[in-house]
Amino acid sequence: MVYNNEHSTRDAIRFAREFLGADNVEEMDIRMTAEDFGYYTHQFPSVFYRFGVAQKDGKTGALHTPQLNINEDALETAAGMLSWLAVRFLNT
Repeated sequence: MVYNNEHSTRDAIRFAREFLGADNVEEMDIRMTAEDFGYYTHQFPSVFYRFGVAQKDGKTGALHTPQLNINEDALETAAGMLSWLAVRFLNT
């Protein structure tokens, strides 16, 4: 199972709000998901988060299908977010 470290998760949410704006950060309910990343979360304090890539017109398609058509602008924002988190965590 994936285990999000409570302290790291709280910080990641705060850092995400700094980078994206509070209106663009959504806390999600706990859910059952299979993910290999879960192994690492038991070895190191970790945060697993989801980053939205939906098309503005809603025609994104389903994950893991040939119909998936993401908003590619989100990839640039996601890379910036990951960089921001790294810098913020290293300077905390």
